[in-house]
Amino acid sequence: MMHSFAVRSALPEEIRPVITYAYYTGCRKGEILRLRWTQIDLDERVIRLEPGETKNDEARTIFMAPELYEMMIMQKHIRDRYFPECPWVFSRAGKPILDFRKAWTSACKSAGLISAGEKDRLPVSSTTCAGRACATSFAQVSPNE
Repeated sequence: MMHSFAVRSALPEEIRPVITYAYYTGCRKGEILRLRWTQIDLDERVIRLEPGETKNDEARTIFMAPELYEMMIMQKHIRDRYFPECPWVFSRAGKPILDFRKAWTSACKSAGLISAGEKDRLPVSSTTCAGRACATSFAQVSPNE
């Protein structure tokens, strides 16, 4: 089984879209968790990060891959139905997700990527929301797996 899918399926429901977004965009954890609906254009299938919203303070436009677009449609539906006042794309019951390190570590353990003793040694990557071992499995998944 592919590690990336094993990790994603072991995560809480509200964190799975965060990981899908990270996988397709390579955005940093902070960029992802601060993402608001005003930055999403579903008609054009683009995400706009304005100057000051990225680590290097430069604007970026991200074009949505089909799976990312479908996930964003689902996120919008959930938000519109249950939390219509929520400005964040990724939330827990309409509140911003601040951290998911424990859930991520637990999912990596469930997928067999780290052992129980490695918890304290798993650094968070500066380029994605993934820990080093798990980010490697996401990035190096072969289409044949």
